[in-house]
Amino acid sequence: MTRLGASPLSMWRDIAHTNSDAIAQTLHALEQRLAHLRENLKTPELRDEFDRANRFRLRDPKKL
Repeated sequence: MTRLGASPLSMWRDIAHTNSDAIAQTLHALEQRLAHLRENLKTPELRDEFDRANRFRLRDPKKL
């Protein structure tokens, strides 16, 4: 986000307009994940979320 904020609007405006459906879907998915985390801050599910995040972080980018 800081990279976006430091970039000129003229560059990202065209990207956002061209990809608005995909960006909107991705933002919606992010909102859902954040809501899930918020709802599970005091449950054992939080541990599962951290485990999942750590596995994602340690993945091999060459296999993606």
